Amino acid sequence: MESVYDRIQQAIAACKISRNELVDITGYTQGAVSKILNGGVGITPQFIKIFCLALGVSEDWVKTGKGGMFSLSPAARELVDLVKGLSDAEAQAILDRSRNEKPKKSSDHV
Repeated sequence: MESVYDRIQQAIAACKISRNELVDITGYTQGAVSKILNGGVGITPQFIKIFCLALGVSEDWVKTGKGGMFSLSPAARELVDLVKGLSDAEAQAILDRSRNEKPKKSSDHV
């Protein structure tokens, strides 16, 4: 039976992130992340929440193994990754434009 630890390892592998990247995105120290990933300390609810938010992983999946690994579809995850590099002004401009445009019908696409 898979544990929370196993599912966290699976999510890290699926997201293709290093321990250093995990340190950066969670705000935990290198030592704390190493202890968590090596099983030296318990995985806290706070770490799970931060981890899941940072990686777009389903918190329910990490805790219970139920449902899918990701809370977002692959396309939505790609959009999130793209948006992370935008300034606030650029992101707001895209939001404003998308709210004002009507969605095109599939027959309108070339």
